[in-house]
Amino acid sequence: VYIAGNTVLAGSVIVDDHVTMGGQSAISGRVRLAKGTFVMGLTGMAQSSEPGGMYFGIPARPAREMHKINNALGYLPTLLKRVAHLEEIAGVARAEEQRSPD
Repeated sequence: VYIAGNTVLAGSVIVDDHVTMGGQSAISGRVRLAKGTFVMGLTGMAQSSEPGGMYFGIPARPAREMHKINNALGYLPTLLKRVAHLEEIAGVARAEEQRSPD
């Protein structure tokens, strides 16, 4: 088991063999880190892991999935502009315009 600095284990955490926890990661109570789990730095684990799994993010997700999500965030401003333009062309009211004033 390898635990980097600033790692927090809260409550009853079970850590199996060959687990690596990156710096500033946090593991909440009642979580089991299965054999060979790799928790990347700056990760918040609130669920038990799969054997040999790699996790990243807050909340933790499989690393490959989280990297795809982070990559997609870069495209979000452009996609929002494109959707607004298409809604304007289609004559669809945007969600902000559909809400009634409180």
